[in-house]
Amino acid sequence: MRLGDLLPAVTAILILGIALGVGVLVLSETSSQMANTEGSVTNESGAFINSTGYTLDKASETEFNSPEITAAYNVSNTSDVSVIPEGDYTLSEEGVLTNATATTYSDVNVSYTYEYGEDASSAVNETVSGLGDFATWISVIVVVIAAAIVLGIVMRSFGEERTM
Repeated sequence: MRLGDLLPAVTAILILGIALGVGVLVLSETSSQMANTEGSVTNESGAFINSTGYTLDKASETEFNSPEITAAYNVSNTSDVSVIPEGDYTLSEEGVLTNATATTYSDVNVSYTYEYGEDASSAVNETVSGLGDFATWISVIVVVIAAAIVLGIVMRSFGEERTM
């Protein structure tokens, strides 16, 4: 084994790494494009607005994103249902509704829109995750191959006859 024998191995590892990186990038971009199915909920009951936060029911949907409150109603007193002003609450990207003022609302009906991914998006995400797990092993594989090459060079140098 000579030092020149390293070129094919190094080239193969480099091509594998580039292909893996490009593949993961393409899959993750594809997944984010799949995550754009629109959904809406009207008068989700049992919600509350306080400092602890209320997670919207649909926040557990695959690739849940872009939630937006369209209306929130204080239904604590059913004879006096009132609209809760937008400035009284905030909504995170994860779908957690929290209080933005000192006023708390213990019984709220909330209507909102959101976007989510479907089963295909979930499958692509699992593939990206699996490839990401494999990518962590590439450094180990490279070290093992390099060690094998170095050992091959050392063993060959001891096995050759030297002429003087």
